[in-house]
Amino acid sequence: MLKLQRHLKLAGLVATALFVSACNPYQIKSAQNDFSTSTYTYRMASLHGENAKLRELWLEDSQGSIEAMSSKNLRYACDALMEIGDFREARTCLAALREQEPYDWMSEEFDETTHRYFSDALLARYHFLIGDYRQAIALADEVIENLHLKQDTWYKRRDPNFWYGQMTAGYAAGMSQIALGKSAISERYYRALDNHYNEGHWQDQDRKLYVTRRAEMLFVERRYSEALALLTGEESENTTSEKVASVLQHIQALGIAALVNKASTGDANLTGANRFAGNRHLHLYMVAKARLELGQREDAKAIYDSLLEKLKDASYNTFYWKAAHDRALIAQQEGDNELADRLFSMAIDALEEQRSTLTTDGNKISFVGDKQRLYQDYVAFLVDEQRYAAAFEYSDKAKARALVDMLANREFKSEGQSEAQQLYRELRDLQADSSVVAGIGTEQQKAEKTRALKRVYKKIETSNAQLSSLVSAETPSVSEVQQRLGDDEALIQYYKLKDHYHAFLLTHEGVRSYPLPQASVDEVDQAVGDFRQALMAVDNESYQLEAQALYDRLLRPMQSQLQQRKLILVADGALHYLPFAALHDGRQFVLQRHQLRALSAASVLTLLEQRDVRGQRLIALGNPDLGNPDLDLPGAEQEVKALRQLLSQAEVVTRQQATETRIKQLGEGYSVLHIASHGQFDASQPLASRLLLSADGSNDGVLTVGELYDLSLPAKLVVLSACETGLGDVKNGGDVIGLTRGFLYAGASSVVSTLWMVADETTKQLMLDFYRQLQQQSQQDIGEALTTAQRRIFRQVNPHPYYWAAFQLTGSI
Repeated sequence: MLKLQRHLKLAGLVATALFVSACNPYQIKSAQNDFSTSTYTYRMASLHGENAKLRELWLEDSQGSIEAMSSKNLRYACDALMEIGDFREARTCLAALREQEPYDWMSEEFDETTHRYFSDALLARYHFLIGDYRQAIALADEVIENLHLKQDTWYKRRDPNFWYGQMTAGYAAGMSQIALGKSAISERYYRALDNHYNEGHWQDQDRKLYVTRRAEMLFVERRYSEALALLTGEESENTTSEKVASVLQHIQALGIAALVNKASTGDANLTGANRFAGNRHLHLYMVAKARLELGQREDAKAIYDSLLEKLKDASYNTFYWKAAHDRALIAQQEGDNELADRLFSMAIDALEEQRSTLTTDGNKISFVGDKQRLYQDYVAFLVDEQRYAAAFEYSDKAKARALVDMLANREFKSEGQSEAQQLYRELRDLQADSSVVAGIGTEQQKAEKTRALKRVYKKIETSNAQLSSLVSAETPSVSEVQQRLGDDEALIQYYKLKDHYHAFLLTHEGVRSYPLPQASVDEVDQAVGDFRQALMAVDNESYQLEAQALYDRLLRPMQSQLQQRKLILVADGALHYLPFAALHDGRQFVLQRHQLRALSAASVLTLLEQRDVRGQRLIALGNPDLGNPDLDLPGAEQEVKALRQLLSQAEVVTRQQATETRIKQLGEGYSVLHIASHGQFDASQPLASRLLLSADGSNDGVLTVGELYDLSLPAKLVVLSACETGLGDVKNGGDVIGLTRGFLYAGASSVVSTLWMVADETTKQLMLDFYRQLQQQSQQDIGEALTTAQRRIFRQVNPHPYYWAAFQLTGSI
């Protein structure tokens, strides 16, 4: 009887809502304002899992006046945009939500402060989804601490929207903890999640969301049995979608089917199964994953196959790639390598499609960071298949995307009228069309949009290689990278395959693959740290043991192929911090045999412009006045003044004139920028890593990596002879965010930086010799000039690697 009463109550509510909206529910205006779509329309679309429809409503309303949208509508839209994976629009939506007036038609309890924390809960989830885990935890902790009731009023305690903020924050923080390497989620985050269920006046869809979120948290802790019990227990109950569908069928039977069809916004009826698919699909994915992890492979396979067939709609690609990845592993285990290959490719394509909607560098890198397992599994599969060229390309794709995007994008930031810039804007306009992203509209409309996209992609592919790299998920092929290699060059790309480093050697002859059985990730990373520490002891040779051990692990397996070649090193993980020049084969240092330069990824080689800087103007900034005598660098001042004596066209700026503003206003005609100052690396916020310069009325003297991304420098060679300017934060994607990367994006093709602070006099000698060699060359080779200068310090000043191995070249020659 009670169950029947609930059904009748729900039927009454739905019938009333349909009667109110029968004229045209999409023309009803919000009670909060007269300009945006009604909250009822957003609510119904959210209830039915119509994420594509919610995105369409958001795009329509936001083009008018975002300020006119109610905060409830914004919440529904933001949730849907995150579910779809449209992170560009989600970020805009979340920013608008935070600035909007709080919704509360019952009292003033849900005040501006509470609304802000509620908005921050959604923002915490956004940061979790894009991989910015520390920021997600910081926001979530603040929300959990502050999002509480000022008064224990019955209607607030029963308001599911209030407790939704607690649940969202607990979920985002808990999941982020595991992503950062924690073995278990803090109990306080489970409590925040449980508050929604225990305290809130939840409805069926709220319970469904709670179960899904809690199962996910159990899931990432590898508590598969508990997660599966929770999920399968929920399956035994009627879901919201089943109840609503049943009610609507009863309404139709009463002869008011026209109202139902009027309320539905697409071609399908509200009773269509696709209306309720969103959470249900995630629910099924977790059931399949749990069964797979518990050894129930056949059951898992059947669910995955059904799920992948249903998930062709782009609305659900936030976890489509996960399902395809798992199914690929099953196919590989069963020996169906053709199917595994196809599924791996599908998973990566879906992942890359999501990545393309991220707009900032930090977001792109963070997003790819926790997705590396997919790339690693596919590269390992390709290596087992002895398809080394493809394995090389996908290892490069895993490492390259964020910086390749940026280097290509710097050509198209302006609103110029070149053919490439016009194509870029045309493509972005098409991609912003919800019918393209969400796959909505008639078959003819979708086909027309698809053809339009293909036409623009084709134009871009044939007219501009850099723009093609920016807008495509494709990175340059092996043959394209080979074309940029010199005849005497070899490229070594290191890549972490699960618990060991792996190496690919690329020359004009082809790609070779080298498993490195002695190079376990944990042991090598520890050895790199020990080696760097040993190098700081300049009065002994304790470093030699580690120098030879690291050579044996990382270079000896391919030694016969290296000969006397110039080496391009593409590091991974802690290898970014390793001074390869100081490794020792038992007879000599690597520096004595090879000329070295570094790249963050092989693909970058095709995007860096090589420009002759010999005889061009140089500007050198040294020993800026930082307002603290302890930070003065008299050696740096001597260094830049000596450059003026060596290079007649050099402009030297020191002390109060060595300002941040001087760099930002650097005019055309300066091809070389030399900075001798303090550098500071911030591991917790790598985009805040900085160079310290003099302050003035326009700038504070702190030039951060983030600020470099907004600059367009004419200098093609940047030399940073400051302490630790070559350091950066190594993300899970294998890339480094630091000053070197910032200057590459700002326009430099080559950056000389240091891995540690070297004695002033030695630095001055090396730098003077570097520029002297560069000017004397008949054909520019920045790498040769730097190597010659390092070798001279080795032979004539001090053979200890501390004095010469810190300097490294990144980029082109």
